[in-house]
Amino acid sequence: MCTSIAIALADPRQLGALAAFARAELPALRPGEALEILTWKEREPRLAAMLDLMANTAWVAYAMMFAGMAFGIANALLMSVYERIREFGVLRSLGLPAWRLVCLVLLESLLLTLGGALVGVVLGVSAVWTLGRVGVDLASFTGGLSQLGVGSTIYPRLETLDLVSPLGLALATALLAAAWPAWKAARPAPREAVRHV
Repeated sequence: MCTSIAIALADPRQLGALAAFARAELPALRPGEALEILTWKEREPRLAAMLDLMANTAWVAYAMMFAGMAFGIANALLMSVYERIREFGVLRSLGLPAWRLVCLVLLESLLLTLGGALVGVVLGVSAVWTLGRVGVDLASFTGGLSQLGVGSTIYPRLETLDLVSPLGLALATALLAAAWPAWKAARPAPREAVRHV
């Protein structure tokens, strides 16, 4: 008689601990029976490898997206700084220290990024919440996944890290991208900046 029992965990990080516990305790409860205790990654190594590949590919996509974002922020701020060089010169001639001008440009970059990020988070959370309730039917694309015991409908969900990591990376990227325009804004002497055309 062959019996299979599958256990779903609320916290996937407990998978290793549960597997170790089951391997230690179950043979003592069923002496003489051949027990095979496998995690889902051991049972479906192809699926585990595919998910790892997707995670690594996602990091490459994130890197490209944040590089594009950095160039966009730097370009927008640089143009904004060049248009306001005279105003910055007036502020400097009135006694504003260069480091405060740098802080002003960096703050502008952070606020622009934060505004865009908040709009993105609202739209993204709304989309994931809706798709998580309805599901995404991938039946026309997932003929081979049924061999791995995976259904054709997926239900996306968000983890805290899915929100915190991109926001932190976006703000760090904004600061790095704004460093050059901020330096350009603070570099000219006040009298040169006021005469800037």
